[in-house]
Amino acid sequence: MKNNRQLLCLLAEMTKASRCCQQDAILGGGVTFTQFYILDLVGSYGTMQLSDLHPLLGVEKSTSTRLIEPLVQQELIVKQRSEIDCRAINLVLTGKGQKMKADLWKCVDLFLRKLSAEIPEEKQEEVYENAWIFLKAVKRVLNQDCFEMNMMP
Repeated sequence: MKNNRQLLCLLAEMTKASRCCQQDAILGGGVTFTQFYILDLVGSYGTMQLSDLHPLLGVEKSTSTRLIEPLVQQELIVKQRSEIDCRAINLVLTGKGQKMKADLWKCVDLFLRKLSAEIPEEKQEEVYENAWIFLKAVKRVLNQDCFEMNMMP
């Protein structure tokens, strides 16, 4: 393993790359990458409870609500009361939302093909597997109770 300084630089660069992926410029259409991901999730579930969204996004419930509001205002998603539990809110893509999702997938697909082309073909599977190993390690460490500011010397 590289030294801690190199690992820190790697994390910083990955964070920057992640932020770039979340900018509107990648998708256009006034939808952020996270909002596109929401459209994709809701579209693949057909009907999704709002309460099921926040764990998939890794955010608080209130953040999920804040993220979907622009999608509701743009008439890409509708919120409906659940017929089973009147306290639950279901999310459903509108026809406009389905079209937007399909159009945005074209942009995402192009971006991902360009990204893949930047990785030598014989290394792609290895890079993918190692990226998942690294991501899972970061998540495990971040979820440990001992990962707090008091760990600092």
